[in-house]
Amino acid sequence: MSMISKVAKQQEALKVVEALYFEANNKPLLEIGGAGGLQYLSEAIANQDTKLLRSIDKRKGGALIGIFSLGGGTGSGSLFALLTKYKNIVQRYTVGVGILPLRQNVEEFSNAGRYLTKYLGNDHKKRFHTLILFSNEAANNVLIDEASQEDGSEPLTIMNEYISAFIHDFSMINENKTITKFGKLFDPMDGKRFLAGVCTIGYCSSENFSAKDFFIRAICPMSYEDRSLQGLAVRVTQQEHGRSVDLQVSDLVRRIVEALDGDKPADEEISALRAITPFYRTIKAVRIFYFIKNTSYQRGAFAFQRTISRFFQTVSGARVSISTNCYFAPASESRDNSILVVLRGAFNFEIYESVMRYAQRSFIKKGDVEPNFRKAFNEKLGEIKRTEILAVDAELEEGVEDVLADTNCNVVEGTEEKESVEMFSHPDLRDVIDAQKLEQILLKRETLKATLVEIAKNFALGESGEPPEDDIFSGF
Repeated sequence: MSMISKVAKQQEALKVVEALYFEANNKPLLEIGGAGGLQYLSEAIANQDTKLLRSIDKRKGGALIGIFSLGGGTGSGSLFALLTKYKNIVQRYTVGVGILPLRQNVEEFSNAGRYLTKYLGNDHKKRFHTLILFSNEAANNVLIDEASQEDGSEPLTIMNEYISAFIHDFSMINENKTITKFGKLFDPMDGKRFLAGVCTIGYCSSENFSAKDFFIRAICPMSYEDRSLQGLAVRVTQQEHGRSVDLQVSDLVRRIVEALDGDKPADEEISALRAITPFYRTIKAVRIFYFIKNTSYQRGAFAFQRTISRFFQTVSGARVSISTNCYFAPASESRDNSILVVLRGAFNFEIYESVMRYAQRSFIKKGDVEPNFRKAFNEKLGEIKRTEILAVDAELEEGVEDVLADTNCNVVEGTEEKESVEMFSHPDLRDVIDAQKLEQILLKRETLKATLVEIAKNFALGESGEPPEDDIFSGF
């Protein structure tokens, strides 16, 4: 059963769940072979397909969620265009759930880098509100290494259940039968204000309910327990470090939470966590949603709020925005209580790696300087120290500009000649996209620069006031 079918079966919160199909010259794109991995082709088609936008509910309030593969062409290009256009026309909160591909799939991984470059390098008016990331690689590593095969489930089925579960719960936030137990119902404006940009989610569920245990499990690297996937939906450490480092991260997070919950200092554990991964110190805002479905309301989540705030303010920085809400869903078909943690910012190595690969393939001219681009960028990261924020921004802009200037970088992303010939000669596509339209859609050097500045700002600075660790990018 597909993920869309699974989500659609849970009717109490989801009014309409369907796959979108769009056309070129009145012919479904899938009938002419899809976009062939070319995001700019599907983006052009989605922009001119007026039927696509008309087929989507245009009610005010709530959220429109689109699920797609970041490494694809047909889904990722079209959903970027569609969600952005919908946001600007309807003013509704728009969320894209992007699936990061395996790193071994070279073309798909580079495509994911292109998508992230387009999203991070564009002004907020030219992109949809929130991009939530899910990593096939992080989940796949867990399901291969741990005992997930014992119950006979396929890894893809387990991943789909994880994604459908958190989307289902996210959609219940504004369901009219859901009761907020403290705080307030989630206003779509909250999403626009506080969850704008790239986000990571942490999720776990169980028939039992413990606010502390739920929180710890949700914000640790992925694991497979009780026949379900749980934890952060992206890879927070370098792949070369393996699962043992993920387990070490989980242990440190648990020890930090336990210490803060008991008003004990956790300086040693926090220093160790920062040395392993920059992930937690790049977090800018946190929205936590507890869903109680099969128990009477307990004050555990409310009482634990102080520790949650202390964790992020200690690990991620004093300026991190934090909100915690608890909901009771008496009409839910599921009996599993759950927690959904949405982390804005939360940059990870997969963002860095895929953007680097894309830049190398599509912007860096072939020649002697080709292998030095990543090294030069990493060296620039290592030079940056925490100073006044305005000075830092100027330093980052100047530093990234120096790297690109020294690297012999194309002004516009390169495309394979074969791809262009196929697009312009295809009878169903030549009226949709021509050389002029292609030039408008292709990403420019300035977009790449803005993305690299954003990556540098998050990885090198975080919000902790600490200088970057010297070896944080070792192994690349």
